[in-house]
Amino acid sequence: FRNLSPVHGSIEYLSSDVFSVGIMQGPLDPDKDAWNLFADLCTQYLDDTRGQAPEKLEPATGWTTPTALPPATPLPSLEIALDHATDLGVTTAEFHQALASHSEEPDLHPEPFTGLYQRSLYQSLRAQVRQELAAIRRLAGSAPDHVQDDLRKVLAGERTLLAELDHIRVGPIGGQRIRIHGNYRLDELRLIEDSFYVLDLSGDHTRAMSERRLKASPLRDVAEMLRSFDYVSLAAAGDHEGETALDHATYWYRCIGERFVSAYQGATSGFPAVPTSLDHIEALLAGFELTKALREVHWELVNRSDWIPIALPGVLRRIH
Repeated sequence: FRNLSPVHGSIEYLSSDVFSVGIMQGPLDPDKDAWNLFADLCTQYLDDTRGQAPEKLEPATGWTTPTALPPATPLPSLEIALDHATDLGVTTAEFHQALASHSEEPDLHPEPFTGLYQRSLYQSLRAQVRQELAAIRRLAGSAPDHVQDDLRKVLAGERTLLAELDHIRVGPIGGQRIRIHGNYRLDELRLIEDSFYVLDLSGDHTRAMSERRLKASPLRDVAEMLRSFDYVSLAAAGDHEGETALDHATYWYRCIGERFVSAYQGATSGFPAVPTSLDHIEALLAGFELTKALREVHWELVNRSDWIPIALPGVLRRIH
């Protein structure tokens, strides 16, 4: 996999084994940030559709069933974004296949997605949901007044949110656990000469190193990128003055997300780390998205109160 920031050397600690404690990488142009790329394209799409009725969406049942078919002649701003989403889906697939390819290296060797791990994942995700809701409950009182009603809906929807994880218990999911990126967001990528490049593999720095090294389904990275698309669309809508901006941004997000997942699926056909059942793919994506969305609400409550309205829809959509 060549789409990485170039590595020029490392600092190693030698004992009974060899440990890399530092890596020197070459820089990638910060002006080519993938977040800014998609943010600009979404903003352009909102400008192009200002005053128009938003395209219709079918009820969302997952990412593998289209709900937002692009128009026969999509606007250039949407068409360009869809092309980039396709490229990103393929690049993500190649990235995961590379991570799973070093079978001789114990730290990178793929492991089966066993029934025991499936039950462990289910319990772990349930615990994460409860922990994040408990944190949101503690912090909700200090949030701005205009988000209080939505925060109450999130807290009252605990049973519904937990029930969404039940699909992970159904049948043997299969697939494999591999080393993944673990913090796969648009701002972790750069577009260099029409190709997406990954900045580094250090993962989520808010998590312990031991946790970042754990193997997981590659669909966790896919789910995190879907959350990033949601964020960028809602941020663009929040900066836009059009009355229908939010509806248009929601349509844009579904189009881009569905294209990204479709391209990823096509490029991972036959890849043993990805489950073969669409139902199991949907179950894992939903579980990973849910826990990520709750974590985002928690983080925004602590760090950026003005971004709480951007984080909340990722949870509110799941409460019926």
